[in-house]
Amino acid sequence: MTDSAPKQEPPYGLRMPPDLKARVKAAAEANNRSMNAEIVATLEEKYPPPSLAEFEEASALTIKDGLTRRARLFNEWVTIRKERGGLMVYHDDTQPGEP
Repeated sequence: MTDSAPKQEPPYGLRMPPDLKARVKAAAEANNRSMNAEIVATLEEKYPPPSLAEFEEASALTIKDGLTRRARLFNEWVTIRKERGGLMVYHDDTQPGEP
């Protein structure tokens, strides 16, 4: 048998000064909401989700940082291999022994 009820988030104990709690309770009653719903609505208003442009910019920066790091690591690897004599570097399409 499947449970059709939505999953509940685990409770989160929030301590606040009594005067703030009274103000939240009054606002919740005025808006016909529970205190939890009032707190969530207030937080959603204060901290809206990022816009698509902000998300895309953050994603692009993450990708750029990753590529920059990989390029740096590759360059370090090439330097180490050259120093140890284990890397042959060709500057054109010719192979050793070709004219």
